[in-house]
Amino acid sequence: METQDTKSNTPEPVKPYQDITNPDQTGRVLGGVVIIIIGSLLLARSVGADLPAWLFTWPMIPIAIGLFVGAKHRFRHPGWLIPIAVGAVFLTINMMSEEIDASQFFWPVIIIVIGLVMILKPRGRRGPGRRPGPPPRAPRPPPPAPPRPPPSGGALAPGTAAAP
Repeated sequence: METQDTKSNTPEPVKPYQDITNPDQTGRVLGGVVIIIIGSLLLARSVGADLPAWLFTWPMIPIAIGLFVGAKHRFRHPGWLIPIAVGAVFLTINMMSEEIDASQFFWPVIIIVIGLVMILKPRGRRGPGRRPGPPPRAPRPPPPAPPRPPPSGGALAPGTAAAP
């Protein structure tokens, strides 16, 4: 499957797939995946699959948005944590109102948070308590200027006399 380049008469290969490494394509592909997952969950609920009730409450919307934004930006910036935290707080309030004993979730949640901090902690920054790295290098001095050629055209350098 090749097309002919009319300018240089060389065949130009045709890509049979989309390049999803392009940031514009990543958002489209990720958005499509999210829509497919949502549709699959709704279909599973319609056919009677045993899914938790909290999965279809409104606090899951900001959590899903936070996950989408984080995945789109490869979880590099912490802004995606804000909608997830808001959704998690309201989801926890909803679960508490249903009289679920939240104490059974305390230690597992603490362990998960510690793991997330370990994964998402920025690397390479120096701060209190971190082992210092090598000192920064001093800038190199500029190279010496090349020697000037002697003047030409019969002119003598100042302070020299002409030979008799």
